Amino acid sequence: MRTISNLPKVLPTERKIKLVNVILSIVFLIAVTYTIRYLFFDSKDISLPLLAPFLILPPFLKLLIHFGKIDLSAMIGLLGFNIALFLVASSESLETGVYLHFVSASAVAISLFEYEDKEKSIFFVSLSVALFLMVNLLSFDFISFREYSPENEDIFYTAHTLGMTASSCFSLFMVLGTNYSLQKFLIRNKRVIELQNDELQKRNEELDRFVYSASHDLRAPLASIKGVIGLMKLENKDDSEYSTMIMDRISVMEDFIHDIVHYSRNTRAEVKIEKIVLFDLIIEIQKALSHFENAQKIELKNQVDQSLIIESDAYRLRVILTNFISNAIKYADLSKERPSVVIRFEEQDKQNIIRVEDNGIGIDKNHVTEVFRMFYRASQISEGSGLGLYIAIESAKKLGYELEVQSTKGEGSTFLIKILKN
Repeated sequence: MRTISNLPKVLPTERKIKLVNVILSIVFLIAVTYTIRYLFFDSKDISLPLLAPFLILPPFLKLLIHFGKIDLSAMIGLLGFNIALFLVASSESLETGVYLHFVSASAVAISLFEYEDKEKSIFFVSLSVALFLMVNLLSFDFISFREYSPENEDIFYTAHTLGMTASSCFSLFMVLGTNYSLQKFLIRNKRVIELQNDELQKRNEELDRFVYSASHDLRAPLASIKGVIGLMKLENKDDSEYSTMIMDRISVMEDFIHDIVHYSRNTRAEVKIEKIVLFDLIIEIQKALSHFENAQKIELKNQVDQSLIIESDAYRLRVILTNFISNAIKYADLSKERPSVVIRFEEQDKQNIIRVEDNGIGIDKNHVTEVFRMFYRASQISEGSGLGLYIAIESAKKLGYELEVQSTKGEGSTFLIKILKN
């Protein structure tokens, strides 16, 4: 049975790591671009103290991530970059556009922290907004101001815009990706729950029928045995007729108990595929059923090639064939000249078929589609548990086989085991 997965966090750890790594790479790339620009083109404007946080923090934070400190890395990074960004933005013209990174810092904060940590998200967004307003509305004298040529301002503005857009868009896609994953997760689990509910309802209905029928079928033979013993006591004799009746009732109970054992084993046992000589398996079943009433009056024709080997679960295939052949014996039409059961193997393009055909009493067309139901008896003369064919089809499901019955009242029945080829 399918299982329901635990509800994942809004932003799983691997997504957090991916987001933080990408943002750190973008920040580090911009810082390196600044450094190269300063060192090789305009060294007089270089300000290593301001660049240092952007060059040192990314490797340090990636080291924290490597040791599993994801949340600590995110908090230190957001706090450090907001402060460093404020210092840089306060020391140069607004035309460079460095202040735009406050927007991406807010987007990253929203993406990183889950709803349960919304206080952290609100704090860092508020910090970025406050620093953004301070940079744009106030001037500060504690930092040396740096002037750039219009050409350099355009270059820096373009670089900062691209960096802000990339990091903000990536953060947005991470949120959208998380929502999409959660939606798929919920839809998948909804389907699993629906399937489990249907399966549970089916099992409960089967259990109700099983308990009712089992209690009835187990009590009935015992009641019969008690009645026969009571008659024996009244008449004070051990008549062979009574002994036969007792043995008959005991046989009915044994068959029912065997059906319960087969049902339980099929439900729990793993499928074990092995090579089977089908002809020999049918012979074994024929010998096991030879004690059935009237079995010696029915001709069983095993027309399977003696050298044919198939791969299947021997136990389950035996259960299926035993039920088909035993039914053919039970419901044989002894009024016919030659009551018979024929077993054949047919190889087709897409499937192999094992056929069990008889010329017995047949099944009424109103009952043909119902014979594989639990505790269903298609004939009034049936004394079985009604479990046999149900166990057969449940065994077939375990093997991936299909069972089919074709029958005409008064002419006979054909049971098919359809084995799909790989």
